[in-house]
Amino acid sequence: VESAEERVSIVPQMFFSPRFDLTQPAMFNELQALLEDVTESNDEPDIHTTHANPPPPPQRQSATPTNTTVNATNNSTAESEHLNRQAQNLTVLRNSQTAHAQQETLTSYLDLIEMSLLEQVRQKSELYFRETARFQELKGLVATSVEEVSGLKEQLVTIREENVDVEEVPRMDGV
Repeated sequence: VESAEERVSIVPQMFFSPRFDLTQPAMFNELQALLEDVTESNDEPDIHTTHANPPPPPQRQSATPTNTTVNATNNSTAESEHLNRQAQNLTVLRNSQTAHAQQETLTSYLDLIEMSLLEQVRQKSELYFRETARFQELKGLVATSVEEVSGLKEQLVTIREENVDVEEVPRMDGV
């Protein structure tokens, strides 16, 4: 069984820095570079990108030589546009997958840190509640002692008044 410390050890140290503030451009850029490194190292072949480009559509043959030149130029332009659209779609797909992978990485870091915090709270809560109960007990003992001292002072006053002439006994300060 992994301890919370071991699980959190995979989270980059920058997240634990007291200076960690994503509103600072330098920190944001550092995080972005870190995420790019992490997602590049975790990349697996994608079924959408491992297949070769589909073959271009078949070209129609024209009966006249002038139409052949025009059709070839049109087909070449259409094929080029088709390939450009495919490349743009592939780029959008890769960017989306990269953003998703980065989001998953950040989410996993957050989950690990939350689990670690919960474990630490669980470990410390028993001690906290034990010490809170002990503090309440001590508070009760102090209150009882204060009451006893007040009672003893009253008894001393009563004893002095009843048994001894006050003028003959020196008084102590605060009594």
